[in-house]
Amino acid sequence: MKKFIIPLILITGLSAQMGITVIGGLGLNTAKYNDSEVEELFDITSQIGVAIGAEKMLGPVNAGAAFVQRGSMLSLDFLGETLEITQTINYLAFHGLYPYSVMDALSVFGGLQLGYGLGGKSEFDDESEDIESGDLALDYGLLLGADYMITPAIGVRVSYYLGLADVAKGDDITSDDNWKNRSIGINLLYKL
Repeated sequence: MKKFIIPLILITGLSAQMGITVIGGLGLNTAKYNDSEVEELFDITSQIGVAIGAEKMLGPVNAGAAFVQRGSMLSLDFLGETLEITQTINYLAFHGLYPYSVMDALSVFGGLQLGYGLGGKSEFDDESEDIESGDLALDYGLLLGADYMITPAIGVRVSYYLGLADVAKGDDITSDDNWKNRSIGINLLYKL
């Protein structure tokens, strides 16, 4: 038993010295289409996705990496039926945030997030189609929010992601067909 306790104490001590924070939670995601006619034609609603990652303070910047799901649901009433299209897109995201302490337990932050598309899925009428990573452009945008530490090690983060890049890429995609990601995130923070 002692063989396992000593390495566990060492790993825990090293993690605490490294100052890594583990992040996990949910995002309420939607899309903002470039063409306003698309938004008038379809009812665009939010889709829930997961976010799991880690971050560390590097000087004044909080740098991190995460697996993030984004997407949306589009519905259209057509001939008395409701047609629904659900898209879920997976990203490997990197962020750099500049935190500003408001009170002891509360801080606000602003920064940038980049997302490399890993692929995803589009579902329509009980059929699904894979979205290839090559069909996704580099996603980038502003990440704004606040952290509230409940204890020195456990906290809650609320954030808003404002995507600035068109999501889809390809020869047959026009600017009018494209969209930008939007997301409201609620995450738990755990400082190792």
